[in-house]
Amino acid sequence: METHCLNDVINIGSDIEFTILELAKVIIKQLKSESKIVFLPPLKDGDMTRRKPDLSKMKSILGRELVSLEEGITKTLENKFF
Repeated sequence: METHCLNDVINIGSDIEFTILELAKVIIKQLKSESKIVFLPPLKDGDMTRRKPDLSKMKSILGRELVSLEEGITKTLENKFF
């Protein structure tokens, strides 16, 4: 097994920003769910409202582009990880 980044931090996720509402809508659509979205009060002050990780290390290690959110959900559903 090849080690690329021993004791190093590697961000995973997406470098495309989307809101939690957008994520919920995509998941509901992909699952053909009848779930309803419930809105809760805002988070406490100090919690980040936006996150966008730097994925340059991960992309360099993988040597390829990432799949889209929709494709990732589809692949997860195909593997029945739930």
